[in-house]
Amino acid sequence: GGKIIGRLNTTHRYNYGDVTQININMKKDAEGNVIGAGDNIVQIEGDANTSSVANANRINIGLNGSDSYFKGNVIGYDVTNADKYAGDSAANGMTNHGVNIFMDNAANWTGDAKGILTLRMHNGATWHGGSNAVKDSEKVNRMSMTVDTGAMWHHAGTSDINVDYFTGGKDEATRGTIVMDCDKDITLNNYSGNTVVSFNRDSEYPTRVLGGNITIGSAAEGSAITLSTDNDGIDTSNAGEVSKVLNKLANKLTYTGAIDGAENNLDGYVQIAEGLTASSAALKLGDISFSAEDGKGSLKEGSIITPENKKNPEVIYGDKETAMMKGAKTAMASAALLWRAENNDLMKRMGDLRLSEDESGIWVKYYGGKYSMDAQNTDLNLKYNAYQVGYDKEVGNGWKAGVALSYNDGNSSYGNGRADIKGTSLGLYGTWQGDSGQYLDLIAKYTRLENEFDVRNAYGHKLNGDYKTWGASLSAEYGKRFEGKNGLYVDPSLELTVGRIAAKDYAATSDYLSAWGKNKNMDVAQDAFTSCIARLGVRVGQTTDNASYFVKLAAAHEFSGDFDSAFRAVGEQGGKTSLDFGDTWYEAQVGVTAKLSAANTFYATYGCSFGGDVEQKYRLDAGLRWSF
Repeated sequence: GGKIIGRLNTTHRYNYGDVTQININMKKDAEGNVIGAGDNIVQIEGDANTSSVANANRINIGLNGSDSYFKGNVIGYDVTNADKYAGDSAANGMTNHGVNIFMDNAANWTGDAKGILTLRMHNGATWHGGSNAVKDSEKVNRMSMTVDTGAMWHHAGTSDINVDYFTGGKDEATRGTIVMDCDKDITLNNYSGNTVVSFNRDSEYPTRVLGGNITIGSAAEGSAITLSTDNDGIDTSNAGEVSKVLNKLANKLTYTGAIDGAENNLDGYVQIAEGLTASSAALKLGDISFSAEDGKGSLKEGSIITPENKKNPEVIYGDKETAMMKGAKTAMASAALLWRAENNDLMKRMGDLRLSEDESGIWVKYYGGKYSMDAQNTDLNLKYNAYQVGYDKEVGNGWKAGVALSYNDGNSSYGNGRADIKGTSLGLYGTWQGDSGQYLDLIAKYTRLENEFDVRNAYGHKLNGDYKTWGASLSAEYGKRFEGKNGLYVDPSLELTVGRIAAKDYAATSDYLSAWGKNKNMDVAQDAFTSCIARLGVRVGQTTDNASYFVKLAAAHEFSGDFDSAFRAVGEQGGKTSLDFGDTWYEAQVGVTAKLSAANTFYATYGCSFGGDVEQKYRLDAGLRWSF
């Protein structure tokens, strides 16, 4: 992984008989063939150029993850001779004379392309660009593209673009999206799979559809394409207005394979899809028919279907959650997980107190980690870094009482959204250690949560939310250490944590416009979130004169964890979302406490969880304690 600033160039003027090749972050099979993007973070700023007369020059670029990007244009081989290498842009292969780009897991490319290009986009990857050919001879592009599993191509080039082979998703659930951000046309000579093409409309004349046209030459059997626009500015109760918009969408598509009945492999649909809360489950959907004379698409008469009058049981409707609702829900779920990260056991907070038995102590610590969730229509990655300071004092009968203050800064990513979450916590705790190895740890904590998020949908609209709320929790952990020879010990424990995040009503601001030309809000009513987690674990370790080491395994269960929200927007039907964190998962942890001096102790733990809808990929706690 790394950052490249400058031009990637394999230019040659003469044939020396060798293949010139540059590989950047590529994954290979056992035979050494490039098969996809590697796992490293790659950031490229500069053009990729394989212009040549005779040599087989190629550049292979792998971009993986939301932190990986390519900002630059692509010139694939000598574009004036691109016809010679048409076979290189095979439907499933790579080009030997040009640029191959593999993008995965929300990686991003911004730039234009001409010449020979193979582009594979998966799992939310995004390309903002198109063709930048300026001469007739340069319009001979040999491109092969795959856009699936939520990947998105924002077509924003300066000229029409021609793609030899275009592959969409295997079905509706795995399709990608083409967003028509410019008025330049797209020709897909050989098409297969399932794709959505998204169009904007004129804000002053909502029935006027903007963007270039789509032409499909030959389509593989079972192929489908849906031309879509959102419902912003459209009165979806007006049948005439709905029909006009859908027909304008259908006119954007031409299927030349249908001329004279040569092919009948492409199913075309048009739809008016989601708004802020008006979900795609309530969309207007129609069929496209293609002219046998010129292949031009039009709205098939009598084909408009809604959930109220659906005539075709095979029609698949979208999820009840709009992208805006899903983004807001995911941002709020991220805040709940950041709050959950504040719960910590005795070892995480102060290390092995048996190595530090003075009456009072001051401690500071860092803790950070990553949560991920890909379930219940929620896909998020939350990273957080926190800092904590505490003081405790012996109060008699084996008890120590203390106070702790912490600040937690988290960032969550989810699809086309981001959230910045902060938590400030005040905690009171008491720790008891008995002579027989028993211990009891009690914690009461109050947390102030701040959440600022934004999300975009497939049509380019954005939503911004900002709210504050609070959470409180009580935690109790009881355990007993059974000591053996040579300092070895076994420490079973039971922990119970109950807590609640307060309900919150707030308004998120969008760039959707009302009938009066003002920005529409999405009103959010977030219900209170109640949590009750039980954790049964066993720690095995060894204590020496100056150090302690352990390994811990635990099983945890959330007995509550319902997380419900309601959404409303002017002029749209309302919607609701729900998450259920009620689940069982497992945890693993290793830790060390080391006595640096008579009064100073260092401690650290590292752990992860697995087996549940929410997984903690890692968590690191490290701190210092000064006793006196």
